[in-house]
Amino acid sequence: MKKAIYWLMGERAGRTIVGTWNWLWGIPVEQGGKVAVAVAEESLQSMQ
Repeated sequence: MKKAIYWLMGERAGRTIVGTWNWLWGIPVEQGGKVAVAVAEESLQSMQ
């Protein structure tokens, strides 16, 4: 399923969709991924 989403939507959008889906179901978000790092940096900036 993950590969089909990546193929259909592209790499960046696919990661976002899969990450959102995992977050909704309580599955840990992929660690060490580019999107995970970007989200962590953005949330850190918003907290400051």
